[in-house]
Amino acid sequence: MRIAAIDIGTNSVHMIIARVHPRGRYEIVDSQKEMVKLGRGGLTEGVLMQDAQDRAISALHRIHKLAKVKQVEEIVAVATSAVREASNGGEFLARIMDEVGLRVQVIRGTEEARLIYLAVREAVDFRRDRGLIIDIGGGSVEFIVGTAKEPLFMRSVKLGVARLKEMFVSRDPFSPRELRAMRSHVRTQLLPIQQQIDAAGGFQRVLGTSGTILNLCAMANAAEGYEFDTKDGLELDRKALKGLAKRLSDSTPKTREKLPEFDEKRGELTVVGAVLLDEIFDVLDVKALTGCDRALREGVILDYVERHRPDLAIAENETDTRRRSARGLLARYHGNEAHAERTVRFALQLFDATRSLHRLRDEDRDLLELGAWLHDIGYHISEESHHKHTYYLITQSRLAGFTAEAQQFVGLLGRYHRKGKPKLDHLEYQALAPPDRQRLKVLAALLKIADGLDRSHSGVVKQLEVKLEPRRLRMTLRSEEDAELEVWAAARNGELFGELFGRPVFAESKPMPPKQAKRAKKTVAAKATKARQRKRAKR
Repeated sequence: MRIAAIDIGTNSVHMIIARVHPRGRYEIVDSQKEMVKLGRGGLTEGVLMQDAQDRAISALHRIHKLAKVKQVEEIVAVATSAVREASNGGEFLARIMDEVGLRVQVIRGTEEARLIYLAVREAVDFRRDRGLIIDIGGGSVEFIVGTAKEPLFMRSVKLGVARLKEMFVSRDPFSPRELRAMRSHVRTQLLPIQQQIDAAGGFQRVLGTSGTILNLCAMANAAEGYEFDTKDGLELDRKALKGLAKRLSDSTPKTREKLPEFDEKRGELTVVGAVLLDEIFDVLDVKALTGCDRALREGVILDYVERHRPDLAIAENETDTRRRSARGLLARYHGNEAHAERTVRFALQLFDATRSLHRLRDEDRDLLELGAWLHDIGYHISEESHHKHTYYLITQSRLAGFTAEAQQFVGLLGRYHRKGKPKLDHLEYQALAPPDRQRLKVLAALLKIADGLDRSHSGVVKQLEVKLEPRRLRMTLRSEEDAELEVWAAARNGELFGELFGRPVFAESKPMPPKQAKRAKKTVAAKATKARQRKRAKR
């Protein structure tokens, strides 16, 4: 299964694509990053400028396209400081939805810190140490103190490099007066953080994430003549940082471009980052830090994995994208998988037995199967009117592989699997084209009957025999116990089918032949054993 995590930050829009394996392990298979400077010109006033929004929308179009090309099944997009503080942030998110088709969640500073912690903890062996994690972004800086087990302290402070530049810097090269004012402001904001970290028990080691810190690590190591293949794991001590901050503060745009490992895309923000980190080192009494290339995006992936483990277990054995999405949604809302599986089996058997009547296509058969998997997920909200809740959950969820039309159609199947019938005064049904209304009626009629065949949700009916007779649809329910409830429910639920085709539904119950009953018991036992094995494997 492929998942994409998109981080819409103050400076950049960055996506990683991860291949997630059934037991939660993941590997990054692709990434794309674009510096859009979303916060430029509006951070101090709390607005997103129109040109900045346009740059971000353009970048998101390209990133979204790459995700589709790479066959990503789930996209989790988050926005941080610039968007959460902007008075027009909601309008920007609406633009993204309308123009890109991407739903974005704005996360709070503490949630951003938690996700960063998850990513670093997964990459770094904390042992018994308390680690201080520092993440410098464009709009904010996240401080996290944590152990290998849990975060102990998390704060987000409005000290991002783009914010500081907008507040204090009016020219390049920087003036000494501007730098002094910036340092004074940073120190004032950091003193309460220092006291809170001390109160939380302090730290033994320091880890730095984000492009700003990793770039400073690379510059400091390159200045010492060290060669390296990756910025991950590079050390940066106080003496080296002070020297680098001094060189950058004294530099002009032309002279700093000649510094080894200087990132031209970051430009003067690197200077601000060096001054900011120098103050952090001084106020928090940091001797050295180690760079870590895991941050928010990897935390988003890990958080998704933890919340969707049932989906991943399904992905191990299910290759069809839409079926996997449907079963994943069923698991997410704690649906009765055994009942859904029996309903699917009965619905497809009814579809195949009545093809000469309805003359629908295999594509319709697939939609019936998906609707049968999901027809009861509304129970997650309430038993009362659960069919309406089912419609809501299906149509409002992100289902990989579904077109908007198919998702709406499957939602309506869930809506009409109970007593109610499709009616023109239902706006969603009315919006369908006449041929689609007819398809929906037929598939809903079959799903109603299939649901009735497992009315008790206990698998009473072991086998179903369907025969399309000239004047009726005859069903023989083979069971080992009383199937009176299923016989009654199947016949009652067949009312719509009878109206559509002029053939009433007749159901009867008969015992299973002895040999078939013995085989059925073995099959049930085998399935139960496999289910127990899957549960043990998940643990």
